[in-house]
Amino acid sequence: KASINSFRKNKVLFWVNTYNNDTTKPLTLTNFIQLHQIPLERFYKTFTWNSLLLEAGKTTTKSRFENELKRAVYKKWLATDSFTYFSFIEKIANKGLKVCVDNLNYIEQQMALMFYYDLFQNAGYYQSLQAMFDDLSTDEFVVNELREVIGLLKNRCEAYEKSDNSALMNFPLKLHGVYTKDQILVAVGTSTLEKKSPCREGCERNKNLNVEAMFVDIIKDREEGSNTNYNDFAINETLFNWETQNSVSPQTKTGQNYINETQTMLLFVRQQDSFPEDKGRTMGFTYLGEVKLVKWQGAKPIEIVWRLKTPMPASMLKIAKHRSVG
Repeated sequence: KASINSFRKNKVLFWVNTYNNDTTKPLTLTNFIQLHQIPLERFYKTFTWNSLLLEAGKTTTKSRFENELKRAVYKKWLATDSFTYFSFIEKIANKGLKVCVDNLNYIEQQMALMFYYDLFQNAGYYQSLQAMFDDLSTDEFVVNELREVIGLLKNRCEAYEKSDNSALMNFPLKLHGVYTKDQILVAVGTSTLEKKSPCREGCERNKNLNVEAMFVDIIKDREEGSNTNYNDFAINETLFNWETQNSVSPQTKTGQNYINETQTMLLFVRQQDSFPEDKGRTMGFTYLGEVKLVKWQGAKPIEIVWRLKTPMPASMLKIAKHRSVG
């Protein structure tokens, strides 16, 4: 713990330069991280492996995608818990990112688009996923580091993923996996290579697929010092109490969609917006699958009780039962 708290750039550079004094293993990211027990959160907040080696004089070439990879690991993948998604990235990394997109199935192509947004954040950076892979594969440093760091991330996975239980065909997310909002927006089809969804609300609807994703923060930022009672919480492992936006009444189109169950409703829940120990990183959402209406009451907002088709994990139930008391 003292070593982690005293994590400094000069110390890490010293560790690199004295590495061969401590072990006979090759100097790789995996071996280095394991030798000094460095949390990936601390490491990728400051470095990439390539940038560290460059600064330590162990290489003279800088990766063209250093900033993109650092941001993807620190901001996206350390908030993701999906063995399936990481296994896909590992698979393409082991091929040196020499990927023929046309040979990928639909789900793999969707995960490739999730990968694109993890790295590049915005639409239009490449004209096609093929162009992205063709470009990335020419940078041996990003390929090698990606292969290693994805292996480390994959080994950290704790979510017990299950097959998707929704009515959607070829949905790329696994039930009970943990995903960032950007990854989810790709999965529900509102973020494409040409256009990124501007979603800023607690819901995202794809009219073409007739699906709506609900994003729930159990602990709201504004609850601190507030006496407001927010009614988004788990009643038990299969029932979830949820409130619509304040503008929604039973007479509105949105309200009618909920009451008459005219669309597929998917529930995504997280404890809160950002990690308590690191406000610079946002938490991922646990995918709790498709839900069905049990009952509703009120207006502006409408209060709804949803029934989960699959019970939520006990770990999420403990978090989701939190309720602000006025």
